[in-house]
Amino acid sequence: MAKFRFLPSALTFIHCLMLSSAMMAQQGPSLNLPYMNLTGTIPPQLGNLSFLLSLNLTGNGFHGHLPGELGQLSRLNIMDLSFNLLTGQIPSSFGSLNRVLHLNLRNNSLSGAIPRFIANNSNMEILDLGFNSIQGDIPPEISNLLNPRQLRLGSNKLSGPIPSSIYNMSSLQLISLYSNSLSGEIPDEICRHLPRLEILYLDSNEFSGQIPTSIAECRNLLALSLDSNRLSGGIPRSIGNLTMLQEIYLDNNHLKGEIP
Repeated sequence: MAKFRFLPSALTFIHCLMLSSAMMAQQGPSLNLPYMNLTGTIPPQLGNLSFLLSLNLTGNGFHGHLPGELGQLSRLNIMDLSFNLLTGQIPSSFGSLNRVLHLNLRNNSLSGAIPRFIANNSNMEILDLGFNSIQGDIPPEISNLLNPRQLRLGSNKLSGPIPSSIYNMSSLQLISLYSNSLSGEIPDEICRHLPRLEILYLDSNEFSGQIPTSIAECRNLLALSLDSNRLSGGIPRSIGNLTMLQEIYLDNNHLKGEIP
C-alpha cells in the first residue's frame, strides 16, 4: 500500500477539502481515513472544516501534538484518532467540542492529566483514553456526563481513588480502569446506582479492602475483573447471584477462605 504524508501546508488543506467534498457526496459530512498508512502531523487546517460531523484517522502513523484547532469543529459528533503516535496533552480547546458523543484517543502516547473540561460536553457517551501515559487522578467532574455508556481509561498512569460520583452514573455499561495505580477500597455502594453495568475491569491496580457483597446488585454483569490488586477477606457468596456472569478474575490478591 502506498504511504501518504500529511504536511501542514496549504496544499494539504486543499487536498483535505477535496477529499471531504468527495466523501460528503457519498456518506455525509465526514472525513474518514482509517488504516491508510498516513504519516506526519495532523494538519491544524482541519479545524477549518466546520461542517464535519465525523473525523476518523484511526490506525495511521500520525505523530506530534494534537492541534488545538480541532477544538473548532463545533458540529463534530465522532472523533477517532486512536492507534497513532500522538504525544503531548489533550488541548484545552477540546472543551469546546460540545456535540461529541464518541471521543476515542486510545493507543497513542498522550500524557498529562485527564482535563477537567472534558466533562463540559455533558452529552458524551463514549470516552476512550486507554493505552496512553495519562497520569494524575480521575476528575470528579467526569460525573457531569449525563448519559455515558463507556468509560475506558485502562493502561495509563492514573492514581488515587475512584471518585465516588462515578458510581452514580446510572447509564454506564462498561467501566475499564485496569492497569493503573488506582488505590483505596471498592465502595460497598458500587453497584447500587449502576443497573446497566455489564463490564467492570478494575484489575492490575492497588485496590485494598474486601470485595463488597453488594457487587451482586450489578445484575447485568457479564465480566468482572478484580485480579492483581491487594484485596483481602473472603469471596462474597452474593457473587453467585450474578446469573449472567460469563467471566470472573480474582487471582493475585490476598483473598482467603472457601470458594462459595
